[in-house]
Amino acid sequence: MNYLNIEKAPPRSTLADANMNRSSEVFRMIYNHLKEHYKPSLSDSTLPKAVLNNLFLIDSTVFGLFKAILKTSGRNRLDGKRKGGIKKNTVLEASTLMPVLINFNAAADSDHLFLKYIELPSGSYLAFDKGYNNYSEFAAYTDKCIFFITRQKDNAVYRSVEELEPDSNTPDAVLKDETIEQFYTDKKGKKQILRLRRIAYWVEKEKRVYEFITNNFTLSSQVLDDIYKFRWQIELFF
Repeated sequence: MNYLNIEKAPPRSTLADANMNRSSEVFRMIYNHLKEHYKPSLSDSTLPKAVLNNLFLIDSTVFGLFKAILKTSGRNRLDGKRKGGIKKNTVLEASTLMPVLINFNAAADSDHLFLKYIELPSGSYLAFDKGYNNYSEFAAYTDKCIFFITRQKDNAVYRSVEELEPDSNTPDAVLKDETIEQFYTDKKGKKQILRLRRIAYWVEKEKRVYEFITNNFTLSSQVLDDIYKFRWQIELFF
């Protein structure tokens, strides 16, 4: 307000009236201008710049509403109580931690349906949780040279093809790094096979093993683990 030489904030109704006739393009321009201006100082990740500058993170948040408004999500509870909701799926640009895509839908919709809205250039990296697993989209990403990393589903049906040799930088926590053939049924009902990389990683703090899958066979297992850890660290942004 000082920069604009305004001594008193205008009434909210005045702002509402002004915004009623103001194109949303104005806000898009302001947002993009501020993002570019502050981009150098928005992220302090230790990931390699070649990865960080092309990395995008995905997650969803559910806002509870009355079940009469929107279809409910999740399984039926024993007490019969359920909440309807609206789900916000967000894609964050890792280098700035700023959203580049937001989509709203019913909370009952599966997360993996959101992947079809994402359009990224070749060489991009995506990190998301296993709720987004969609093998048909993974195959499309592979054809477009878009790399993803996510956790493997517990009911995944696959065959181990080859165990990859660890290098000097492979963390001791990596129990297995292998090439697998993932079996799935495509949108036309045909049986398909997708070649992926599977990494089994021991997390000492939680005393459990996490299985990651990716279509990237060149990055070290350490970098792939760092990508997924980075996504965990910024959960609050979602």
